[in-house]
Amino acid sequence: MKLRKLARHISVMILSVFVAVVLLPAASFASVSGRKNTTIALAALSLYSLSKGRTTQGLLLGGGTYYAYKRYAKERDKQKRHSLRYRYRR
Repeated sequence: MKLRKLARHISVMILSVFVAVVLLPAASFASVSGRKNTTIALAALSLYSLSKGRTTQGLLLGGGTYYAYKRYAKERDKQKRHSLRYRYRR
């Protein structure tokens, strides 16, 4: 019984990694607001998982939240720099 449960968890993790690898190139075209929404959704899922006692899942989602926030902040700063630079050229 425990072996089946372990095999199911491993297969879900492998599938998750595969889906992430396939979808990551498409994420490079996300807008700043889309990145913000993704960060908020990941944070909510992380907190929900941790509140239900699923610590491994919650910590993995927390790591994803951190990564998504860093990408969001970088893109937001880049957009601000671009708008400031463009504003002074007019």
